[in-house]
Amino acid sequence: MGELVYMIDKAGERIVITGITERKYAEKNNLRHLTTICAPFLVGGESAGNLIVHDRYGKQKAKGALKYSGVYKSLNLFGGHTTPTKDGLNLIGTFVTEAILFDGLCKEMGEELLRKSGNDSEPIPYDIPLFKAIPVGFTEYTDENKKNNEYSYVFALPVNFSDYESLIAADDYEEKDIQLPVENHSLEALKAMWLAEKLAVVKSGTSEVEVCDAIFRLFLPENKPVHDKLEKIIKIYKR
Repeated sequence: MGELVYMIDKAGERIVITGITERKYAEKNNLRHLTTICAPFLVGGESAGNLIVHDRYGKQKAKGALKYSGVYKSLNLFGGHTTPTKDGLNLIGTFVTEAILFDGLCKEMGEELLRKSGNDSEPIPYDIPLFKAIPVGFTEYTDENKKNNEYSYVFALPVNFSDYESLIAADDYEEKDIQLPVENHSLEALKAMWLAEKLAVVKSGTSEVEVCDAIFRLFLPENKPVHDKLEKIIKIYKR
């Protein structure tokens, strides 16, 4: 059996768990499922307020999943699918809680954002203490094929500039860890890259840079409240 995910639906202002299914099945059949997105941002230094992203080009190339033939960079935020716990079946019919969202965040970040431990030792997960991650809100996204239907909860994560150089992005492909470069860009710069990508594709059918949906969904009209709240959080930390 493949990776499992929570299927969910809206119930007024809350989100209810409607079932559990395989990730691939949910993605292919337009079944709304739960994911988590983490938007780390820098505190202090000249780049204060910039979002920390990683370049997943190496992984996408290994998978043969790059969108365009001429691409050399594929930027992404952190996060992924919220995996049901052992008692997940008992949660069907109940509301998604902060504990479920935070557990999903910690699982994904423990796999994707690491830091150097010194003396050439193995990298260790970047620690996310309780209350350090800041709840922002849910974003909606359905891909261009009208199949993959995600409802993703966004957390903001303040990261001290002094920690930035020790960060390592990690992902896996065919059970092999791939280290991915880390970059930082402002929200405005990321939006400009996304718009440039769209324009380039219209003009030539290709683009040198991909901006993945975890990033550009922040710029979609339906997700404006989350974008605006994230922007306010970042500004508060820049003061």
